[in-house]
Amino acid sequence: GKLAITFPQTTGQLPIFYNRRPSAVIKMGHYQDIPEQPLYEFGYGLSYTTFEYGKIKISADQINKNEKLVATIEVTNKGKINGKESVLWFISDPVANISRPIKELKYFEKKEIKSGDTVLYRFEIDPMRDLSYVDSSGQKHLEAGEFIIEVNGQKVTFNVVDSF
Repeated sequence: GKLAITFPQTTGQLPIFYNRRPSAVIKMGHYQDIPEQPLYEFGYGLSYTTFEYGKIKISADQINKNEKLVATIEVTNKGKINGKESVLWFISDPVANISRPIKELKYFEKKEIKSGDTVLYRFEIDPMRDLSYVDSSGQKHLEAGEFIIEVNGQKVTFNVVDSF
């Protein structure tokens, strides 16, 4: 299973969550006597078997605002027993007109993988749905620029442009 919350090392780290904004609280949880990292991050999980992640692959390095992008990753069960693995797809927008979260969970999928087998996980990114943000007046905005996809600590970047 995967954790649905973040567990801090100590109460001095509170509030702590995975999708905070970079400007949220400067130096929050940065103490000399405790680590900065939480005890267990959002999405941390254990299994009775071992999974190995391949490299993230994307269908294009650059897309128009009205095109879709497909991201895939292969996961192999290296253990001796069958197991289920949840792949969490995070997206971040490092430069935007408003402060955006460091990373946002946009999609997840859980599949059973037999011992020794490899399974392909696929995430189809619709820019308006997955990359846009809502402003204070309730209007949706999709800005051109660089975006980052993250899975299991791996990151890959792509660009969204107004037109080619």
